[in-house]
Amino acid sequence: MTHGSILESEVQLQVSARGKYDGQSSAASREPITSLNSTKTAFGVEPATRTYRLRLARYQTMAEEVVAFMREQRLKKDAKLNLLDIGSGKGRSMRYIEGFGVSGLITFFGIDKNLETLAGVYRSERWILKHCDVEARGIPFDTAMFDIVICEQVLEHLTNPGWVVEEIARVLRPGGLLIVGTPTYVPGLVLVRRYVVPLFRRLVRRNGNHLQVFTYWSLRELIGENGHFSVRRTKGVRIASGGPFSLLEDYYWWYKLNRILGRLMPWLCPEIQVVARRQAATVLRYCDPQTRLRSPGNTELRNTELRKPELDRRRNSRTLPATGVSIQ
Repeated sequence: MTHGSILESEVQLQVSARGKYDGQSSAASREPITSLNSTKTAFGVEPATRTYRLRLARYQTMAEEVVAFMREQRLKKDAKLNLLDIGSGKGRSMRYIEGFGVSGLITFFGIDKNLETLAGVYRSERWILKHCDVEARGIPFDTAMFDIVICEQVLEHLTNPGWVVEEIARVLRPGGLLIVGTPTYVPGLVLVRRYVVPLFRRLVRRNGNHLQVFTYWSLRELIGENGHFSVRRTKGVRIASGGPFSLLEDYYWWYKLNRILGRLMPWLCPEIQVVARRQAATVLRYCDPQTRLRSPGNTELRNTELRKPELDRRRNSRTLPATGVSIQ
């Protein structure tokens, strides 16, 4: 499917659950997300090359934040939380939350622009999935519908990340939890990444898919700039991984050291997570995603007046493509 057809189509995938979920993982459900010739399991969740593979640590820390938030909520009997995963991919958020035994208390919603990825999502029967480009269409769910929103490794791929943050504020209820993760660079290297790397790629005719370059400070500013969110904490999930350090990723002490250093010096980490709460009674700015402009690396929104009825029409429109995915 071409990029253009993705922008013109949106598929809702919803498969009814097969019986009551008991919170246990069957052997079949633990099939690897990617084909790996390894008997090791990262964080006890998925097959990987290392037991504490630090590039997967973001999902472990995300799951810990979700569990801590759920404990605060003191859910009543039979109550469930709605969780939206933007850029849900193969469903890693569920896999890692499942490891804490609380996934049965959550209704999982996912959005991704890659239809093939959605077709192979982990435990698809427990997801409500939508195939759409949120930057072009907005988030196709009702206002204040979600208790938790996860946006992991997505904003750096967008032309207008501020638009998506506005949409997240719309669909997340007051007091709801937001977890955002992106790659980040220290102030000196960010200039190299922003200007030198694109020049090199043009010279070798190789395109990159990272359109935004964030630092610790610029990502926090993006999340908190309009007053919709209160940033509670920002943490690095790894400070040295891969390459010569990869052998150390089989040792718990190395994982813990990275976590400690990530909390103490998040601005030095190659990726961070921002944990925030939705503020109550803030005024949402609606924007037409097709007319707003953004300069590279700039998080300031421009042309922020919205024709709201037109946006609602686009968000609610549906064109179902012919696919091999089961649709209800």
